[in-house]
Amino acid sequence: MIVALTIGINGLLMGLVYGLMALGLSVVFGVTRIVNFAHGEILVLSGLVIATLYNTLGMHPLFTLPILALVLFLGGYGLQHKVINRLLKTSDHSQFIALSAIGIILLNLQLSIFGSQSQFIVTPYSLQSVSIGPLLIDFMRLVAAGVALLTTGILFYFFYYTSTGKAIRACADNRFAAQVIGLDDHRLYALSFGIAGIVLAVSGCLFSLLMDISPQSGPQLTLLSFTIVIIGGLTHQAGPLVGGIFLGVVEAYTAFYAQSSLKSLVSFGLLILILLVRPQGLLTRRS
Repeated sequence: MIVALTIGINGLLMGLVYGLMALGLSVVFGVTRIVNFAHGEILVLSGLVIATLYNTLGMHPLFTLPILALVLFLGGYGLQHKVINRLLKTSDHSQFIALSAIGIILLNLQLSIFGSQSQFIVTPYSLQSVSIGPLLIDFMRLVAAGVALLTTGILFYFFYYTSTGKAIRACADNRFAAQVIGLDDHRLYALSFGIAGIVLAVSGCLFSLLMDISPQSGPQLTLLSFTIVIIGGLTHQAGPLVGGIFLGVVEAYTAFYAQSSLKSLVSFGLLILILLVRPQGLLTRRS
């Protein structure tokens, strides 16, 4: 029971990081109804930059992350404002092709700059654990989960208790009505992409602290984010967090009691099962 509980807690902590990653995808889709197929590549770019600066120049992630978050915010804002806004009236497959092309461009840029080798941040605390009674909890997972939970809390506060956040939600609910009352929907859409960029900067930093990360990880993380959002509930604000925790716990038990190579098989098997039994996901939006 102690071993099972320890595995479950470590899976839950990893699930919170998964939830933050998927939240970046959910924010963009929830506001613009556009799926960001370059999601994983942007996250990996953040992780590679932070890992490279730490491993080569000794720049601590706490110093690098705020600068990178600002850069990705401006990059996401500019990408939406200059490119994606022009795709809003095009067909879904045109949007898919354009964003997939952006993802491929980012992937090849990362391969050219960083190479194909995986990178990982090793800190003095990377192999430490925290004892809570009979339980042994991975210290870095505990820190990463705390940062993910704090970032998620700040994001929810922004959307529900600030005027700009409420304006973005209003535009997401009814774009035409938002235009009628004078809201600049294009600027709000661009802000949502910028906010997603900040979320991906934090997520990339956390992933580089917890696991090996390489340019080839991008498509896999995009697919994993899709899985989490669909499992949790595409239309519910807390869906990504719930889906991330669910998937993190399932992967942890699968890796321990079966094989780590079976994690993807079990995850996508559960995705298909949930789509068959409860296609709206574990959570549905409250009216």
